Amino acid sequence: MIIFVADGSTAPEHEAQLLNYLKATPIEAGLLLNFGPNPEIKRKVFDNARKPNLKSST
Repeated sequence: MIIFVADGSTAPEHEAQLLNYLKATPIEAGLLLNFGPNPEIKRKVFDNARKPNLKSST
């Protein structure tokens, strides 16, 4: 999962959005890329073992 933003800095709301996407999907890792004046890259991981309500796609 990759989220792109172009703000001055990454806000806690951007990180929370990425974490919520990871919790709701079978995807375990995500990147938050900020292309603002001070570029930033943040990586978040949420293990599928911590997702008890996630249904299998098979």
